[in-house]
Amino acid sequence: MKKLLYTFSLLLFTMLTSAQTEWISAVEPNPLTDNGFGDGLANMGKWLVVGDPQDDTNVNNGGAVHVYQDVNGQWQLFQTLHADDAESNDKLGTAVDIEVKHDTGETWIAASAINDDDAGTDKGAVYLFELDVNNTGLFIQQKKLNGGASSANFGISLAMNYDYVEEIDAYLWVLAVGDDYFNRPDPIGGGTHNTGTVFIYKKNAGIGNNLWEEEPIQVSQSFLDSLDFSDRFGASVSVDGIYVLAGTPNYDRHDLGTDGIDVGAVFLLYRSGLTMTWECCTIVTTPTPIRSANFGTDAEVIKQPGNNIIIMGGSPLEKDINNRQIGSVDVWFNGGHVQKLYPPIIAGGAGEHFGASLAANGDEFFGSTKMLVGAPFSEDHKGIVYEYRLNPDYDGMNDFYILNQTIVGTNRTSYPWDFGRFGTNISTDGRSHTASSDSNYIGSHRRVLTQETPIFANGFGSPIQQP
Repeated sequence: MKKLLYTFSLLLFTMLTSAQTEWISAVEPNPLTDNGFGDGLANMGKWLVVGDPQDDTNVNNGGAVHVYQDVNGQWQLFQTLHADDAESNDKLGTAVDIEVKHDTGETWIAASAINDDDAGTDKGAVYLFELDVNNTGLFIQQKKLNGGASSANFGISLAMNYDYVEEIDAYLWVLAVGDDYFNRPDPIGGGTHNTGTVFIYKKNAGIGNNLWEEEPIQVSQSFLDSLDFSDRFGASVSVDGIYVLAGTPNYDRHDLGTDGIDVGAVFLLYRSGLTMTWECCTIVTTPTPIRSANFGTDAEVIKQPGNNIIIMGGSPLEKDINNRQIGSVDVWFNGGHVQKLYPPIIAGGAGEHFGASLAANGDEFFGSTKMLVGAPFSEDHKGIVYEYRLNPDYDGMNDFYILNQTIVGTNRTSYPWDFGRFGTNISTDGRSHTASSDSNYIGSHRRVLTQETPIFANGFGSPIQQP
């Protein structure tokens, strides 16, 4: 029986690996070593944005953002962005995002400098660059958002979205910024503790259309009392329309005792069309919380037609019965838990860390039904990215997402990419996908890989009906 089981497992692994799609290397830094190329990663339409927080062009570790443009199916370097007030170790490019208003071409890039000192030592800042479509045709720095006196990682995560909001019958630009070690008063021990938080900004229609202002967040005292030291609220953020989702991977479930330590959570914020403020927060944990699983290490929320809401969160450190950190991803649809995903391939002795990175996009212009899940430790740190799609035959009983393809990086058996951790960061605009490799060899080799896969040209209908 054991021999038969081993034979079946080997056959299954062979079938899965033989069906792998290999991505080519699209963009690489020069030189390959000693950089943070790909720490921040985002793509939208013809644009690919790569953060490089250890760039030394202007000052040591001042950071940079490399912007690539798709020209006839090839990514070509379009512009490299630096902060106009860069200082040593600011690390611009720690996190990045890009959003496009498709009918006019209005395009914004957000990039964080996690160690910016304007608000105090290493408090952090976020820079906003706008594409000057009427004059230079280049991205121009328009705004700088600084962390506050209580910040301690302002910009660790970023998410930006432009969407139609039915409740106010208007379009809305929203930027969410995570600050996962933000300090707030400790109601139990006194003093302060670094629980983390998020900040939310709205773009005004002011002169030049370049004004961003912070929007108020309504937080209950009971919610604040539930936060603990180093919960890391805001370690990851996602935004779509009037919803912001914040990953909180070290959240503790006190009702579970020691079994509730670092189970993790995602916090859902909702924008009220009546008060024009954000309501915080609905706390979501997995149906069966697991100690030290770090659910919420990455998280996504997507709003699709009919106001259908999908949220998902990764638990990359969830262990199997053999004590391997294989990871998992949990999915909710319109408030109900519909699926728990585990890595289709478990290979090597390093675990999988499935769910360490997630990417999904509800943009109606491209109309994706896809979700990407990174497993950067798979096959002894070579890394795998899984592409799932919504099940067109979902009936409430079967799988909500089904595996579409398994993706690996090119040259994955050759140095240094045999330790490349492909899928460390991933991004999708709903049509084109991209992923970074972060080799842990001496020198920290980096690269970004991509494969353009056109899906739909003219939007989409119900996410459950779309093939």
